[in-house]
Amino acid sequence: MNVMRALLLLDSNGKPIDSRIERVLAGLIPKLRRRFPSLQDEVVLADVVEEVGRRIATREERSGLIEHLHGYAWVTVRSVATSYLRRPATRLMQMTLEPEASQTCIALAATSYGSPEEVERGILLREALDTLPPEVDRQWSARVQPLVDQWVKDTPGGDKVLAAFRTYVAEAESEVAKAAR
Repeated sequence: MNVMRALLLLDSNGKPIDSRIERVLAGLIPKLRRRFPSLQDEVVLADVVEEVGRRIATREERSGLIEHLHGYAWVTVRSVATSYLRRPATRLMQMTLEPEASQTCIALAATSYGSPEEVERGILLREALDTLPPEVDRQWSARVQPLVDQWVKDTPGGDKVLAAFRTYVAEAESEVAKAAR
């Protein structure tokens, strides 16, 4: 109810909305909070209520007083609140975690590859392979290729992942070579 105490609702012309409309809207706020629990932010709630007040005031200017104001106001509240929740910015906010929660989710997320141990093994393997003579390197690559082919086959989108990985590695190697010059 805090929203209505600090808020003076204005119509589209900047004039205060009829107190009868404000009273009805103030009475609908608890129902709005229950029906749309994601609209708990006071500013968002105020925006929704003010938009509803504007729409009702505009409707009454055009067509006269609304006979069943409470019912009309609730239908309008539902419509405006639903529209607000469907906005891309609102949907993004709903899917975004607070910093504390996101750290917990990341910490609990399991990876199928890329653990620190695997990364370290990969670096050590790469360093060892870089010291191999060209003939041994070709033999090793020929023996590994069936495993790579099987991984590509078994992994959804494996061909795209492998291509992106190879592009990334080539770019990284290019950057390292530039830096070494």
